[in-house]
Amino acid sequence: MCHTYGSGRFDDYDEHMTEAIINVLNEHNISSKALALTTDNASAMLVCGRMIANGLADNFSNLNFTHYRCAAHILNLAVQQGLQQISEIIRKV
Repeated sequence: MCHTYGSGRFDDYDEHMTEAIINVLNEHNISSKALALTTDNASAMLVCGRMIANGLADNFSNLNFTHYRCAAHILNLAVQQGLQQISEIIRKV
């Protein structure tokens, strides 16, 4: 089964990841206490974060849950791109 979310298509990966995370939260009885999820910027993880937030709001009245994109991951991607551009400029010299 595939889903369309915004402009992208996602397999069941995002749903399985969401289910696994919610199962762990339930297993440890912390679903109503979870405050945040931090992930990389993979499309499936962004969908997963939204699905978890919606699930916790619907099932546990946990409206405080937030999904964050990892700042270190974003910075790493920016630095890698910058180094690649610098490397190309140095090769031209």
